[in-house]
Amino acid sequence: MSWIDKFFITFFYTKVGEDEFLNQYYESRNNIDYLGRSRRCVIYKNINESTKIPPSWYSWLHHLVNEIPKNVQLFPWQQNNKITKKLPKTSNLKYNRWQP
Repeated sequence: MSWIDKFFITFFYTKVGEDEFLNQYYESRNNIDYLGRSRRCVIYKNINESTKIPPSWYSWLHHLVNEIPKNVQLFPWQQNNKITKKLPKTSNLKYNRWQP
């Protein structure tokens, strides 16, 4: 996100809260979309990584709930380690290759 986007968001939007990753969430003051809802956006702390949005804030961003989430963390965040290069290699000993 460029600095001009951040400037306009902080100027035309109201800060609603932030999560445990220090992402800041904003809601528009008077700009309403075509469905009659106020626009909502997020400014990420470091890089734009959408997987670091907690589920409660995700549902608020997408207008699934209207109440602003509280920072109640049920489970600690864990990094996704399902990268195939890091998975242990297993060999299936029951598999026999077909030979014609």
